Amino acid sequence: MTRASRPCSRSASAILVVCALAVILFASPAASQTYSSFFNRFSPFLTWPPVQGEITLTPIYMWVAGGQQTIPSLGISWSLRDDFALTNGHVFLDGMLRFQLGRLSLRAHVNTRDFDGTKKFRDLPAAQSSVARFEYSGYRLGGDIDILQFGNSRIGVNLDQDLYSPVFTESIQTAQGGKKLLARSPVTIGGHVVLRPAPKWYGFSALFEARARWPVAGADLTDWYVSAGIQGSETYIGTMGVRAGYRSTTISFSDAEFFNNQEVSMNFKAVMEGVFGEFVYYY
Repeated sequence: MTRASRPCSRSASAILVVCALAVILFASPAASQTYSSFFNRFSPFLTWPPVQGEITLTPIYMWVAGGQQTIPSLGISWSLRDDFALTNGHVFLDGMLRFQLGRLSLRAHVNTRDFDGTKKFRDLPAAQSSVARFEYSGYRLGGDIDILQFGNSRIGVNLDQDLYSPVFTESIQTAQGGKKLLARSPVTIGGHVVLRPAPKWYGFSALFEARARWPVAGADLTDWYVSAGIQGSETYIGTMGVRAGYRSTTISFSDAEFFNNQEVSMNFKAVMEGVFGEFVYYY
């Protein structure tokens, strides 16, 4: 199995399990009617909003576009691409399940980001090679509040909590012969624009979605993407569509390490970019 395929295989099983459960629980209109009937039985004077949501599967090709590790107090800096050779792109598989009730949505994400590189710091036959790795993989929970809703389109704000932390490891540049930099899990606030007009052209219509997140706590994370595509007409089991887009993620943090027999503060920053295709199912 190639390096590019390993990240996909690690997340694929988790994504498939989540999607299968979602289809069983929420895909059919009968399930939505059951929930609505149950709550309306105890609240005859209130109209319970319909249950809806979406599932996405997203193959994405990402690479480290830039970044560095620095020791500000010593004026030392290493480039992730030039010094650590984190230059190879990889294909990852992301997944998302969203559950919507009225203006509130809850989301669960599975994301994988894993890059590694090997390079000699000195051009000498006996020089050691540095093996570096940057990993940022796991589950994320989020919530949306729609300020505007018109048809199936919505505009609003969101809050996200990553359940995993960014980790950078490298094998040479410390007094002990290696380092591990670890950050607190990011918390972000952001906004979203989702445009889903009613089908017009032979049962098809355009799709557009844009999301952005900015740091609130933990590691500093800025993440945004835009996508566009088409969706088919609504059926008894929901609506399906495909999208393509571009994504950019910047993450930075500080951690303490020993260098030349003294503890110093090390700063880390990585900029990741990628292009993706996406299958989306609205239920």
